[in-house]
Amino acid sequence: MKTNSGLSQRLLDRRTLLTLATAGVGLPAFGQETTKEIKSFEVASVKRLLQPNPGTNSGGGPGTSDPGRFWRSNVSMASLLVQAFQIQGRAIVGPDWLSSRSGPRYEIAATVPAGAKRDEVPLMLQKLLTERFGLKFHREQKEVSGYALVVGKSGLKLKSSSGTPAPISGRDGFPDVPEGIAPGRISVDSVGTVQRLSAGAMSMAEFADYLAAQTDSPVIDLTEVSGSYDIVFYFSKPRPITEDPAAAPADNRFDLLSALRQQLGLELQRRKVRADLLIIDHIEQTPLPN
Repeated sequence: MKTNSGLSQRLLDRRTLLTLATAGVGLPAFGQETTKEIKSFEVASVKRLLQPNPGTNSGGGPGTSDPGRFWRSNVSMASLLVQAFQIQGRAIVGPDWLSSRSGPRYEIAATVPAGAKRDEVPLMLQKLLTERFGLKFHREQKEVSGYALVVGKSGLKLKSSSGTPAPISGRDGFPDVPEGIAPGRISVDSVGTVQRLSAGAMSMAEFADYLAAQTDSPVIDLTEVSGSYDIVFYFSKPRPITEDPAAAPADNRFDLLSALRQQLGLELQRRKVRADLLIIDHIEQTPLPN
């Protein structure tokens, strides 16, 4: 399917379950001039799922407990683009199906070449999307309204990751996760309107990018907190974010702003941010055969 002036376009705003970088900071795009050869996945199976599952799963790659494999299951094209170009989903302009809840979902299982580094994976994914989906794009920059992620007045309520998965106790209808979440992996499940994010060894910059997908706006990390954290976060899919905490229903414990403050000791503050927009000129919904 092509994108052109006759198609409805918007800034993408759906959630992503991938490891991300801050808005406005991107890697060189595959096909642009670079000083070194771009590696490829040695073997890559790419499928469009005929019957998407309710859950999403991702993991593997350099820097994780499974460095030789890279997999993404039941993910939108928007989430793949986010990781491939190291930008937030809100900074992608393209057809609605890229991030629509009713849009196509994909599964990728790939073998990472020996010796590959973590920062090489996004370019490898760009190359894969170009080869299998005929991706064409260009970039633009624009100043937009967004948010800054900062530490709240009560202080950070997170513990640094030890690198070893810790059991997660269930609550409010969510089941236990006795095996925990391995470093570099993310899982999201839901009970009713409440979601649970479980992330192993996630940085504040990566968490800011996850929040960007939930708030329909770019989020920059201004916490000045280094290191990585095992994050378990319960929240409701957000209504429009407001600077006035009193505007959120007092009886909703899982309202995004309230949940951030109460569970993690973090806050979102309104800011103007400069976004590096990725404009999708062409992309197919169905990949070429494996």
